[in-house]
Amino acid sequence: MEFLNQTGNFEVVGVLDGGQSAHKWSPHKTLLSEGAKLRRETLPNNGKLHHKLIVLDDHTVIGGSFNYTGPANQYNDENLFLVRDPDVAAFFKAEVKRVFESNALSADFH
Repeated sequence: MEFLNQTGNFEVVGVLDGGQSAHKWSPHKTLLSEGAKLRRETLPNNGKLHHKLIVLDDHTVIGGSFNYTGPANQYNDENLFLVRDPDVAAFFKAEVKRVFESNALSADFH
């Protein structure tokens, strides 16, 4: 697996649902082995980090209700949106960074 865009390699950084990533079908082990920087969410009181974001670059964001799972893809009525706006991308890039770097919201995989 190679993470490429039009200009070459790019960094994959993210925080995954703690419960979903515990399943054997979770792609996190493959992504980690390929160099992705991933953490799992750790909100207290069984809280959920409900972000569903992909920041592709400095101007493109994908979001929506879609849960990036097989059942969501096959059975659910989901939505996705794509926004191309540098201000929106900067906002969501900062949010991903905030959650990724927060020990109160996420933890490394073991």
